[in-house]
Amino acid sequence: MEKLLQYINNVRPLTSLKALDTFSRAGEWATYRFASMVKTLECWEYDSQHIERLKRNFPNAIVRQVDSIQQMQQHSQRYDFVFIDNPQGLYCDNKYCEHFEILGHIHRVVTDHCFVIFNCNNKPYVNPEKPIEYYNKWIERRNIF
Repeated sequence: MEKLLQYINNVRPLTSLKALDTFSRAGEWATYRFASMVKTLECWEYDSQHIERLKRNFPNAIVRQVDSIQQMQQHSQRYDFVFIDNPQGLYCDNKYCEHFEILGHIHRVVTDHCFVIFNCNNKPYVNPEKPIEYYNKWIERRNIF
């Protein structure tokens, strides 16, 4: 991530970029790496259990508890830097799968010269707490995409 941020900073100063972090969780996996470098930061998180910690971790950010994909469809603000680190597999009550659904809406929130970073897990893992039916649905959705 650091090399990517250095590259972006060489193209356009990070301090000039309005950033959006979709699927933020508490911001402890990646957001903290760029939050202090950008001009402004907005964080979108669906799960209420992460909102207070997200606000504490990034007191200068605008934090919204929203479905990121629905928010993209309704939001008029545009960003110069968009970070997308959605949950692995199915999420939002199995409504979405990986990055698939966001691809059709990302154009609504980006500027003409936006940096979009997709954090992809190239080695998906199995969560033993999830039932096998969950994984079957996930595989089916991946195959359709």
